[in-house]
Amino acid sequence: MEFKKEILLFLIFIQIVAVLFLGFNMVKDTYLSNNSYKCKECNIVLIIIDTVRADHISFYGYHKNTTPNLDSLAKKGVFFNQAISQGSWTATSVPSLITSRYPSTIEVYLFSDTNILAREIPTLPKVLQKKGYRTAFISSHPLLFVEEVGMFETFIKSDGAKADNLTNEAIQWIRENGEDRFFLQLHYMDVHDIPFFGNQTTLEEGISMYDEALTFTDSNINRLIEELNKLGIEDKTIIVFTSDHGEGINDHEQLFEHSAYLYDYLINVPLIIYNPKAKITGYNVDCQVQLVDIVPTMLNILGVKEQESFQGKNLFQYTQFDVCTDSSISEHIQFEFYPDDAIYLYELKSFRVGKWHLIQNLSSEKEPFELYNLEEDARELNNLIDNYTELKPELNTEIIKRIENRTLI
Repeated sequence: MEFKKEILLFLIFIQIVAVLFLGFNMVKDTYLSNNSYKCKECNIVLIIIDTVRADHISFYGYHKNTTPNLDSLAKKGVFFNQAISQGSWTATSVPSLITSRYPSTIEVYLFSDTNILAREIPTLPKVLQKKGYRTAFISSHPLLFVEEVGMFETFIKSDGAKADNLTNEAIQWIRENGEDRFFLQLHYMDVHDIPFFGNQTTLEEGISMYDEALTFTDSNINRLIEELNKLGIEDKTIIVFTSDHGEGINDHEQLFEHSAYLYDYLINVPLIIYNPKAKITGYNVDCQVQLVDIVPTMLNILGVKEQESFQGKNLFQYTQFDVCTDSSISEHIQFEFYPDDAIYLYELKSFRVGKWHLIQNLSSEKEPFELYNLEEDARELNNLIDNYTELKPELNTEIIKRIENRTLI
């Protein structure tokens, strides 16, 4: 009798779980199919913290509580486990993000006032300005130039400013412009600028400084969100958080450095999208996405037509969040590294699909390809390209095509 009772209770439990699961998926389907996530009157705040590895963010599983406020934002929004930047330094990743184009198609970076984005290239701020949005870019990056191309109405560049001062600038601008629809882009540099000096600083001290700078920036992001609350506009403000690239922390001989390589610790970055109109919160997306997808996604939420020039995709185009495949998202991921103005001293490209990561060094006189199995070799220490022939039966067809054509494009 007792045994039958236990079976009955177990069956009831299974039914409850099934109902909850089906109900959740019905909510997801309804949320996406009836466009209830649209927010035509919403503002956008795009927050970039320079040089942040996803694996040092606490909600991505880091053992320290580095980002309690971003954790809270992730619980209210959607966050992505595999968000891939289009470059391993700011010079290629930021232009790519705001144009939704791969670096090779714009052939420009924002480190020189003589080598800037052409005025005719659509960007998120320029598209939104035509829709009546106020736009501003507030940055402490000393080498970002955007005022020359008329990309933003307001450009505030406070070289070397800490997160608290940069946030003060942002709060003041929102107070002055928050009655109108607005797009604000913030670029924090505290994590990038930690004082790590080789022989004078131990690895442990460097990691501690890196994490502390991240936590300090996180606390100031919370100040900004609290200000949106005080002004009564958080419920109509989309918040996007990401990083332009990661950082080498004792990886591939890089010690608090980036660029020069395209390994996963440099291009796999955090991404949160908080939409106040969303019915789904705290959702974790495992499929691979790209930072070029941010602009089409934002415009889709706002109900603004995408530009034909965009190469990214709307991340909410699927009937369910989890119905997306690596190949449809990452098929043409490209990365370039330009270390000198107009002189390509070093050019890399990367193609990442499923568990495979293929890197091509176009400047190498030796074997130009590196091939890694990310599931078995997350740190990418075992280059499998010499085993290509025997691995071929299990490789993705897109990987095979690129190796045999000797190009990733």
